[in-house]
Amino acid sequence: MGTSLVLAQAMSADNAKVARAKADLTTLAISIRQFRIDCDRYPTQSEGLKALVMEPAKLTTWRGPYLSRPLIMDPWGHPYRYKAVTQNGHSGFQVISYGADGKPGGTGANADFVDGQK
Repeated sequence: MGTSLVLAQAMSADNAKVARAKADLTTLAISIRQFRIDCDRYPTQSEGLKALVMEPAKLTTWRGPYLSRPLIMDPWGHPYRYKAVTQNGHSGFQVISYGADGKPGGTGANADFVDGQK
């Protein structure tokens, strides 16, 4: 019985972290979209998520900060990743958490969690 309880608690903690990661990614994606509305572009790859809290050089239309608090680390202590993407001539982005193991791929709590605009 004790092992089942510990396993259930661990699964519950994983589920809570997954839910928080997904919520954080949604918040980041909304903030990036607001940045685009104001600046007429997404942050560059080199600007990354910092552009949401610190004004990029020579960007006069920036109206941030776009986050009330910096969201840099996922619930497992790994950095959120930002990717500027171009597909079929259209710019977009992805924000990513590589999950509990911090590595691409995986399942369950080790899965990649992604939000964005392609």
